[in-house]
Amino acid sequence: NAEYMGNSDLSKMWSLYCRVLERHPLATKAFTSGSLFAVGDVTAQALERRGKLLPHHQDALKPANTSTVAWWDYMRTARMFTLGFALHGPMGHSWYKMLDKKMQGTSALHATKKMVVDMTIYANALLVALMGGSGILEGKSLPAIQQQFRSDYVTIYVNALGLWVPVQIVNFMFVPPAQRILFINVVNLVWNTYLTSKLANADSVVEQNK
Repeated sequence: NAEYMGNSDLSKMWSLYCRVLERHPLATKAFTSGSLFAVGDVTAQALERRGKLLPHHQDALKPANTSTVAWWDYMRTARMFTLGFALHGPMGHSWYKMLDKKMQGTSALHATKKMVVDMTIYANALLVALMGGSGILEGKSLPAIQQQFRSDYVTIYVNALGLWVPVQIVNFMFVPPAQRILFINVVNLVWNTYLTSKLANADSVVEQNK
């Protein structure tokens, strides 16, 4: 029946993904990260447009450039894809490979220890890379990037702890190492909806303070 055929197709797609992941782990994780970062951003822009995730400053919805199609700023989405592809995927691949090698075990205690190390070291490094990379891709000046860090870094990191602490414990306890980046990217669909809107809001604040 249709339901069985649908499940069969999903199973085949998953098997294909796992085979590609095994043969080309870095490239697969990079492309997966970029794609899901882009999907998260498109979702964020759609919610912003409908007023369900509206930045405090309306100008955040009115980019100065002309890279928009109706409600969609496709250059913003392209930047998010680039950040996921060039930073999140490769950084996560190397970090979790090293972390799994140095801190083995899947018990609750082991998972909690790995989560603490992950959220203390990697989460901060990744957030610095994403915020800095976003500013560079947008052509911001160094003072503007520094202002964004002063305004938003602590808030974003605290909110990240609220989401990623339980997620990463589950990740380290139950998810096979090869699929960890994929699991993180699925959660990133929610996280990036918040993050991209936060960055868009920050853009408007910086412009107004010039």
